[in-house]
Amino acid sequence: MKTEPPPVSGDFVTEGTFLALPVAFPGVSRPVADEHCRLHRLCLSPCGRFVYAAARGPQPHLFKFAPKGTFGYAVDLGAEDGEEIVALVARSAEWANQILLAVRTPDGTRLIQHNASWLGAGIQEWHVGQSKQHVLLDLPGEELRDLLLLPDRLQVALLGGGLCRLYRWMENALEPMAEVVVPANATGLVGDSSSGVVVVVGEKGDFLRIGEDGDTQAFRVEGFDGAGAWARHSAGLVWADADGRIMEWTLGEAAARLRGRMRLTPVHALARLPDGRIFVSAGADIAHWYVLEEGCDWGRDLGVPVSTLSTRRYGFQFADLLVGRDGEIYAAEDDRGGHLWIYFPPVR
Repeated sequence: MKTEPPPVSGDFVTEGTFLALPVAFPGVSRPVADEHCRLHRLCLSPCGRFVYAAARGPQPHLFKFAPKGTFGYAVDLGAEDGEEIVALVARSAEWANQILLAVRTPDGTRLIQHNASWLGAGIQEWHVGQSKQHVLLDLPGEELRDLLLLPDRLQVALLGGGLCRLYRWMENALEPMAEVVVPANATGLVGDSSSGVVVVVGEKGDFLRIGEDGDTQAFRVEGFDGAGAWARHSAGLVWADADGRIMEWTLGEAAARLRGRMRLTPVHALARLPDGRIFVSAGADIAHWYVLEEGCDWGRDLGVPVSTLSTRRYGFQFADLLVGRDGEIYAAEDDRGGHLWIYFPPVR
């Protein structure tokens, strides 16, 4: 097992394949300005065919990507009245996907539902992607920290303002279920869709288990001392600290474990595949792409992301990573004229 950090690679990624899909899709009848294309949050539709991306800029936008099948398009679903889309989740409904957005406004946070039809948006050049919007909830004076969906139960959890609120996501409505006071240092949410359990992640390892009926149980996770970039996976979460250490915690366990370290910091985004590999975007200015495998002390530097298919583009900064239905990884490029990147990792 290596105990010394490997050298930083000066090459571009040659292990696996990157593909960059433009947000400002060529040929669209209403072009999207470059300053509206800084992607920073991603979510996957339940069927795995669509990726929804939030972009920041002068006005936050919601985009829909359809990389599967014969579509291959990107559609602007519209701009939001607010400062930034801080989180988003998606579920399936009849003839549509419904996307729930948490939008930061000057007055607090607003929860907005988009109904994005599966039909009619296959001809990207017609720009028929605008979706119907419904304001479901206003939280005046509150800054939302996280939004979690338990899809098996259509249960939504909101973290912010010193509270964790549980709702049932109904048709064009959020039905209150429970409201729990949480530690002031709570930073995120993770959950088990089969049981309805939501876990509030505390900054210093002070976690809180919340049942579907609102009953609570406090517990401590050893080894959790605050997270920078972090990501949920099917059984728990992975995160990075300021020193580039990558940690992992599984639901039901009493302690987190150190998976390894990154040679470059800061860590911007990370994602864990079902086989245990963790892919990481890390480094200032021009970030590098790392893979951290089981049994390794240090992440292996794969180089700088580059896409040479169709159009050559270099990926310098990714703000969010998302594991797709077939093991691919989607990356949100946080840059002017940003693209949705798809990484196809090598088979293990």
